Amino acid sequence: QGPTESFPYWFRLTRTGDTIVSYYSDDGSNWTMLATDTILMNNQVYIGLAVLSRDDGVLNTSTFDNVSVSSTMSLKNAAYVNPSERLKSRIRFYPNPVTDKLILTNVPGGSHLSTYSLLGRKVYEQKQVDGGQISIETNSWAPGVYIIRIVNSDSTIDSFKITRQ
Repeated sequence: QGPTESFPYWFRLTRTGDTIVSYYSDDGSNWTMLATDTILMNNQVYIGLAVLSRDDGVLNTSTFDNVSVSSTMSLKNAAYVNPSERLKSRIRFYPNPVTDKLILTNVPGGSHLSTYSLLGRKVYEQKQVDGGQISIETNSWAPGVYIIRIVNSDSTIDSFKITRQ
């Protein structure tokens, strides 16, 4: 259910605690509530924009504009996962997809490593990493996609996507 007029549309998501409310508008000023859901989340969550094609094998080309993120919480630790920057990172990880053990190499000493499910649940954390190589047991993780976030001692952030089979 939702808007049935022609494009473009405006969409808005609001979060209060663990409650997400979605809205749509045809002018960006008058909003209609579309849906609400409650999802247990950490204070820090990852956000993104996605599109899909309704036809298998046909790519969708879309343009997003007037995108903004606002918060009453601090955004100083927000992570932006940039694929080209990720490729330049000195940190390496394998295997991906992983089944029982994930290996990370060249992790800077003093880093803080966290792993999150796509629902925002922290499944692993290691503070003050000694550096070098780290081995993470993943046997207890459910199959799915996870984000590894490493905050280095110089406050730079490396983020990686892995899949647990």
